[in-house]
Amino acid sequence: MGRYEGSTLFFHQPPKYNEFSLLKSPLDWRNREKTDALLPLEGNVSFYYYDLPKGRSSLEVLRNHESSLKAKGLEILFSCGSANGSCYTDQTEKTRSGPPTC
Repeated sequence: MGRYEGSTLFFHQPPKYNEFSLLKSPLDWRNREKTDALLPLEGNVSFYYYDLPKGRSSLEVLRNHESSLKAKGLEILFSCGSANGSCYTDQTEKTRSGPPTC
């Protein structure tokens, strides 16, 4: 997919065979044993961390990447936002006490 124009790479972990879980639906943060919201994957996993260009928000970059993937014929399985709490199943409880930290 490539990096967002103007962003700067500040950390990269080279690919290695590993497991990784993606969210496929809102997560019930109160029940860590319930894993139906996670899609377990395994294969070569790389991590890239970037500083965004000044004046660009993480939401803007996310929407740009989503548009790029869709234009290439890929399907977005799930998307959520931390600002509105849509990554979690219970908005009221999350807002009151917040999710547990790992």
